[in-house]
Amino acid sequence: MKNPDISINLLPDDPESHLLMARTFHKQKMETQAQYHCEQAIQLYERDLKNSPSHACFTTYLNLGYAHEALNQPLAALHYWQLAIEIEPHNERVCELYYLMGWCTYQQKHLFQTIEYLQKSIQCNPSFYDSYSFLIYLLHYLGQPNPVLIQKALETWP
Repeated sequence: MKNPDISINLLPDDPESHLLMARTFHKQKMETQAQYHCEQAIQLYERDLKNSPSHACFTTYLNLGYAHEALNQPLAALHYWQLAIEIEPHNERVCELYYLMGWCTYQQKHLFQTIEYLQKSIQCNPSFYDSYSFLIYLLHYLGQPNPVLIQKALETWP
């Protein structure tokens, strides 16, 4: 990408542009810039929600969760992802959100809550291998290996 700031120059008030920039800078190991763009995205999304609360949607909360997670703010990420699920509980990305919520709670050492989120992820998408893999690891770590779960994971192996 020749000029990574081009989307911001074109759409400075678009929170999704800031998230794309944050991802770009993160991939380039430019964390200060990535953090700045995450913060900008959060401010813009929150401004939009304040000005037009009726326009709150799954994607807005999904992206707010991503931005907070990128800033190492797991409680805020969990909050927004939960709001996304409440708005669209049958969205195809809900299993991914439960997986990410499991990851956030794991980082906070809330292992039993992590297990609950991973189980929910598997319930929504029984072929989501990442959730099986993470859950198997966690159960093994807790001294509760589950051969049935391992077999199901092998059946979903990509």
